[in-house]
Amino acid sequence: MLQVNHAASVDLSHAMDLDGVTLTGDLAANPTTVASLVNQDKSLSLQLNNAALNAAAGTLQLGVENDNVLFTGDADLSQANLKIYLDDGINTLRWQGNSVNGGANNVSENFYASGKEFTAESAYSIMDANFITKTIQLTTQPDGSITGAVSHNLKNFSNFQYVELSGYTGTGEIYLDGQRVGNDGAKVFDRGLYVNMATINNPDHDDVASLTQDRIDYVNAQFPAMLLTAKPDQVRVINVPLEDQLVIANNLGSDSHLQLETAHYPRINNDQKALTVSIMRDLDVGSGAAPNKGQYIDAGTLGLTSHFGEQPAGALSIFVQSVNTSLTLSGGNNHLTDVTVDGIGLYSSNYEVNLHIKADFSDSLQHVGAMQDDMLPYTQMQYNLTLDVGGTGGGDFYQNLLSLQDNARFSELLDGLSGYQLRVTGGNADDSFKVIGNTTVSGGSGSGVDITTFEHSSVDSMVKVIDVLSPLDRIVAGEAGHQWSFSSRAEKQDGGVRGLHQQQ
Repeated sequence: MLQVNHAASVDLSHAMDLDGVTLTGDLAANPTTVASLVNQDKSLSLQLNNAALNAAAGTLQLGVENDNVLFTGDADLSQANLKIYLDDGINTLRWQGNSVNGGANNVSENFYASGKEFTAESAYSIMDANFITKTIQLTTQPDGSITGAVSHNLKNFSNFQYVELSGYTGTGEIYLDGQRVGNDGAKVFDRGLYVNMATINNPDHDDVASLTQDRIDYVNAQFPAMLLTAKPDQVRVINVPLEDQLVIANNLGSDSHLQLETAHYPRINNDQKALTVSIMRDLDVGSGAAPNKGQYIDAGTLGLTSHFGEQPAGALSIFVQSVNTSLTLSGGNNHLTDVTVDGIGLYSSNYEVNLHIKADFSDSLQHVGAMQDDMLPYTQMQYNLTLDVGGTGGGDFYQNLLSLQDNARFSELLDGLSGYQLRVTGGNADDSFKVIGNTTVSGGSGSGVDITTFEHSSVDSMVKVIDVLSPLDRIVAGEAGHQWSFSSRAEKQDGGVRGLHQQQ
């Protein structure tokens, strides 16, 4: 660590074993010192207070190395006049924000930052969401109606592959006829800014005749992916496109919670909408490399809701890169019908994915499954699923009644039993499923040992198990401590409960 109080060059030609340099002090960003340290194949970290921010003389030019630029708490970005240029390398731009009492962060219009356009090299840039501002100007028209205009500073930031949400503290500010009247809510980040579909997240001020936005265009819609490298603190993201991506790069902890509110945009015409959650260590979007084995990531709880009412059905795709993972899904009326889990292993090393879907997760869920790669000579992902939600009906008893020629006399009963089954599919490894009624379980392929557990199964709320491929596959029925366990090779362990419906 070097404390820089004078504008002088630094010679590192004899520091061959030095991996990186950290600059602090009132002149940490002065052009002379920085220019002497860039392009030296050593990582560079700058911790900039307000004096150092001013000492940068308007421009901070970094080189081909891994750079980390951190603005400290006393750095006044509301008055900053600075352009930051990042080059090839793994780069981060960090700031804790200057929000007060749940208000907005204030960033100067003269603050700019540019990452490096993504190449096939190992290079990417991350910026904190705190740098992004949103302002809503409401105007009363002569006829008494109110119109709104959303402005932002996204055009001041380019070539960043990720936007970090973990430490977000800001919101959008709302003004009516020039007077501040409210905001979007503490720690509410409007993802709609990136797709020109921002909204007013305040019921006291959202009744407007029209709402326009400063337009922002990304090449091929490749706007920065959302990123979590630490536990978010009560952060809520609104207007998340159903084709968006959230990357979880570190262990967040079981008490972590991030709320995403999805939105459908008519300009996107894909038949299948998939929101992707990628859980991995490697952030190099071009390498496709699997990380080292043995890592564990508890991704906490991801809440998914929608405040847009009826919209086309969507899907959630969870991709895990060779790490033992736990994730809980909750939410509400999000219109997600399909949840899939996929991943990549490290050579022949297995990894475990624990997915818990709570009862409030979706109003439309119809399928939860693991992708399976039958071409691999070995298994990879052990898939453990806990479902607090099932389908709505339409089980075997309903189908049998419906098949009767004179089923009209059972019309009232059929109405009560109608609905859909929640389909659950496994992969090619040892999978476990803890489910409730109106669920149909298919263990998948391969020789993995699958275990299906449930407490109750009845004619009007049945658990159905199909595709029992291994003689070691088991069905465990009954309440904890009083269970029966069955396998297809006629093994039975009596835990004290009499009665089980099994179909295979």
